[in-house]
Amino acid sequence: MDGYELIKLLLTVLVLICLCHGWDVQVPESVTAVEGSCVTLPCSTSPHSDVIWYLYRKSSYPIVYSRKTEDIRDDFRGRTSAPGSSSEGNCSLRIDRVRPDENELKLYPWIHPDTGNKYHYIKINVVKPGNPEISIESPQVEGTLFSANCTVQHSCPSSPPRIEWFGPNPVTNNVITTVNQDGFWISVAQAKFRPNLEDLGRKLKCESVFNREHKPSKVLPLNILRFSHKCAHNDREKGGRGS
Repeated sequence: MDGYELIKLLLTVLVLICLCHGWDVQVPESVTAVEGSCVTLPCSTSPHSDVIWYLYRKSSYPIVYSRKTEDIRDDFRGRTSAPGSSSEGNCSLRIDRVRPDENELKLYPWIHPDTGNKYHYIKINVVKPGNPEISIESPQVEGTLFSANCTVQHSCPSSPPRIEWFGPNPVTNNVITTVNQDGFWISVAQAKFRPNLEDLGRKLKCESVFNREHKPSKVLPLNILRFSHKCAHNDREKGGRGS
């Protein structure tokens, strides 16, 4: 028996076990999503053929995700996907462009083949996006690079909000995304600027863009120091005498 046939046999055995005992589905009680961002509802179970996600209602079973897109509710169609691998037991749901009216909605997955699933609800808590925080990490000297950071909180590591700078044009701009203790994701735009005297009196700010909504940071004035050629010459002389 080759490796491929062995994998097929193992998957068949796992499915038969689930058919006898039902699906053991693991989901959190709730997730927090930032309005305009995306959010993933984690879900894990045994390898399966398909998953359908429903909106909890007492009198109906509206579908928020299915491979048959025509079955999905109009307000969710085009915004939901199942990005995980069903052969690995991943039944997670992703919702793009989270809306404020989706706060406190309850969703649940239904695993196929159908074996008398139990309901496993996840509640979505939607919060407003905050304004980004800006900081200048070094003094500003004419012709010398200085760095600035713009930090924004969101719930979508795969598609973080766009971060834009206003003021002098950055020489470099790198974005780093990490997760914090509250389960949110933090994206930090680390930019470097090289000011000249024409930038004296200018201001620097950044904006984050959530689904076309712009959130501005506070505005920081640039206090640019004139570069002293005399001091630079003296520094070179000191270096020469010390060598």
